[in-house]
Amino acid sequence: MKMTINVDEIRVASPCNARWNDMDGDERARFCRQCAKNVFNLSAMTRAQIETLIREKEGKFCGRFYRRPDGRMLTADCPSRTRRLRERAARIGAALCALVLSVVGCSRPTNQHRSERMGQVLMGDVAMPPVVCTTNHAPEIMGKIALPPPPPGPGASAK
Repeated sequence: MKMTINVDEIRVASPCNARWNDMDGDERARFCRQCAKNVFNLSAMTRAQIETLIREKEGKFCGRFYRRPDGRMLTADCPSRTRRLRERAARIGAALCALVLSVVGCSRPTNQHRSERMGQVLMGDVAMPPVVCTTNHAPEIMGKIALPPPPPGPGASAK
């Protein structure tokens, strides 16, 4: 029967004052000379690795880990910091957009104020004076320039 383990419920039964940097080993496990035991860095492991370690050691081992503000254990397979920052930036951006739109919406002038700023409103059929062309210039021609081939020189045979 496989035991279900909630990694976030792990607690330190008896805290130790030994310094991690004074121990020999790597980032996953180090040997403590004070208690002559291996100390496992749970925050450097994935949740699956932690569960395997708990089963192998039958829950009796020394460990160190970081706990996030929400109470969950920080593990190697937690969402990346950049993703959390990106989500936070998106929330802040959305809040700023909502703020700007609400300010713009609240400051929209009423029709009365708009007519005072623009002057008298005129309404009716629009009459435009006829357009008279006053230049005697030929219409412009625009495009890629192509030069004719040079005329054949004296003594050249015509094909």
